[in-house]
Amino acid sequence: QEFAFADTARFSRGLDGLPTLRNSMAAFNTAFHVGGFFWDLRAPTLEEQVLMPIQDVREM
Repeated sequence: QEFAFADTARFSRGLDGLPTLRNSMAAFNTAFHVGGFFWDLRAPTLEEQVLMPIQDVREM
């Protein structure tokens, strides 16, 4: 909880410890988001966002 459920690494670790393309975004204030999810806002809804890590071979 110290970092709002994020990590401080530049790139988060995914499956088998492989680095992902981004770091994990903090969960802080996600209830109040405007526009989209992820740093680059590529997921317009939570329903679309939840599928993206599952489809990424580095994360799942």
